[in-house]
Amino acid sequence: MFDNQVLAQVLWLGYVIAEVSCPTRYFPEASSINFRRSVKYGFGCLATAARFRLAKWGLLRSPMFPLSARDYAQNSAPGSTQ
Repeated sequence: MFDNQVLAQVLWLGYVIAEVSCPTRYFPEASSINFRRSVKYGFGCLATAARFRLAKWGLLRSPMFPLSARDYAQNSAPGSTQ
């Protein structure tokens, strides 16, 4: 869940995320996650997304999404008008 929390914080601060594609091959030995752990991970991702959306709507205050840091990042971004 840590990776999704970092991505949500990056978006919260107003940064752009880009993708770099790379070829991937999947085979049975490549993953060690079982069904139970994958469900837990999935619900953790949904919880992070819900916290992000509620904070963006102003319905939730969260240390993960501090309002002051978001304002600072948006006002100090290159090309922003102050």
